[in-house]
Formats: sequence, structure tokens, C-alpha cells
Amino acid sequence: MKIGQTRINQDRARAGDWIEVEVVNPETKIGETKKFKVACLDPAINVNYQTTVLKSGKKFRAVSQAFGDKIEEMPEKVRIEMTDTSIRNFAESVLLDWEGFEGDDGKPLKYTSDVGYLFLKEFPEVYYALKDRAEDLDRFREKVREADAGN
Repeated sequence: MKIGQTRINQDRARAGDWIEVEVVNPETKIGETKKFKVACLDPAINVNYQTTVLKSGKKFRAVSQAFGDKIEEMPEKVRIEMTDTSIRNFAESVLLDWEGFEGDDGKPLKYTSDVGYLFLKEFPEVYYALKDRAEDLDRFREKVREADAGN
């Protein structure tokens, strides 16, 4: 492998990519393919994510300093609140749009971070699947043109 042949397309990483995830309908127990537009989770690239995390993280700094990496010693309420905050941050700054959802009226349900947050709370397995995909920088990697690489 040669170094300097690829780079992360920062514009595409911030704008997001469409990915498909199967969501099991709890009523029918049948999987349905849904489309989600997900930006990069790397805070150095996704400034919106970085800003959201910094704002929400203030209240958890003292807790993190007190417990360090001993998460199992944190009170359960604090662990739940930290996970909840992570899901909200993701819905506000990484999950950008979706397709395949209907409102109560049968019409397409427009994505908002509040509705996205409620969905991800109800379906944490989808949150973790989307989070894994958002962390995958190869999705945003492109070859460097020879002129840009200095060859």
C-alpha cells in the first residue's frame, strides 16, 4: 500500500452518504429496509458533531473525571443519561435525513432531530448500526489525483 494515494473527501463526509439498514417492524416482526443519510462521526471533520458534543459534555466532565474508565462503578442513572445524550447528539448532528418512514397520516415522515432521537431511542440497534457506519472513514475516502499528489 502506498501512502498519499487517498484522502477523505471532507465535503462529502460533512454532507453525508445514504446507507440502508434493515429495521424490524415490532408489529409484524418483518424487516423493512430504511434509508438514512449519515455524516461522518469524526469530530475533526464534522464540526456540527464536535460542537454538539462539547455543549452536552460539560455536565459529564466531572462524572468522567471522578470515575475515569471504571464505567461499571457509575450509577446506572448516570450511564443511561450519558447514552441518552450520545443518541441525541447523533440525531442532531450525524443523522441528517431518512426515507421510508410514514407518519400517522400515511404520508412520508420528514426527518427532524427530535423525531430521529425518539426513533433511535426506541431502536438502539439501529443507532449502533448507523454509528458504526458513520465511524467508517473509508466510505468517504477517494483517490488523490496525480496533480494533487505532486506526481
